[in-house]
Amino acid sequence: MVFPLTYTSVLLVAIASLILGSVWALTVRAAGKWRFELLSIDFGLGVILGAVCIGFTLGTLGQEITVFDNLIIMRKFSIGTLVAYGALVNLGLILLLGAVSTAGMALAFLAGMSLAAVTAAIGMQLVQPLMRPVYLGLGSILLLAAVGLVAGAHGQRIRQRDTDLLQKAVAAGMKGKLPRTSPVKGLLLAVIGGLLIGLAQPVAIWAQGRDEIGFGAYAMSILIASAFAVGTPFFSLFFLNLPVQGEPLSFTAWFKGTARQHLLGLGGGWLWFAGLTALLLAATATPAAGMTRSLAFSLSRSSIIVGAVIGIFMNGEFANSAPARSRAIAALGAATAGLLVFALSRL
Repeated sequence: MVFPLTYTSVLLVAIASLILGSVWALTVRAAGKWRFELLSIDFGLGVILGAVCIGFTLGTLGQEITVFDNLIIMRKFSIGTLVAYGALVNLGLILLLGAVSTAGMALAFLAGMSLAAVTAAIGMQLVQPLMRPVYLGLGSILLLAAVGLVAGAHGQRIRQRDTDLLQKAVAAGMKGKLPRTSPVKGLLLAVIGGLLIGLAQPVAIWAQGRDEIGFGAYAMSILIASAFAVGTPFFSLFFLNLPVQGEPLSFTAWFKGTARQHLLGLGGGWLWFAGLTALLLAATATPAAGMTRSLAFSLSRSSIIVGAVIGIFMNGEFANSAPARSRAIAALGAATAGLLVFALSRL
């Protein structure tokens, strides 16, 4: 298996993780009106495809044992733990896809992924000391502040959008009440999805420590991805029948998608899996490479910043309300400060 062994290589892997951990969300926007419930099917297939590709390439190269040798010698309990939790990660990702689709990248990353970072940091602290408690507490407070700020910004832009629609309707001579949009739905999707995804690294590291030999990063990511083979059809069918937005759909609607839409879903899943593998590689290789775990953790979670910058400045997700945009930028600043505090901690 190929592992980063030097400080520079771990740094590059961590940077790759933050890039891959954010750009996958661009596939949701690029898919246009393709419902996220349908996109999630291709996304899950892309995750499985990524596991196969990386498992048979980087997982088999080098002088050490291959990823398949690693899986064979591990205890069934540890394998079962990761596969079972992989199903919850699958659900978390579908919810996050829904948040990106219905509320945009900025909310999904600043609310969902900030909460995921706090969950992962606290979970890692319980499993394997990650940073000093003071830094953990202050960084977590700043990240939670980012969640609150972007939630308020999201509510402001939704209210402004409803007001603008009402004014247009009145100007056009339309009568009657227009339906109001609730900002809670997108926020809940991001928050619950972030909580489930945030537990991925702590659970993986905990399962790794249950065996004397331990899982490698490739084995951990592949086991998490293997759950997508069962979880994706189940969760997708659930959300198709009980959608969070729009009318219920049948599975046959998936076959009506264009080649571009299917490829975007596959690509998004592949990118996310590559980002997960890079994150776990950085987490497991840092001690030997001389990089602090806290710095590697913060760099890997900086996808929050990239995703928020894309959402706020490139996609213009808060352009309809100046106060909402200002609050979203403040949330971005709080999240950046929180990750910086995490990075500065040394054990």
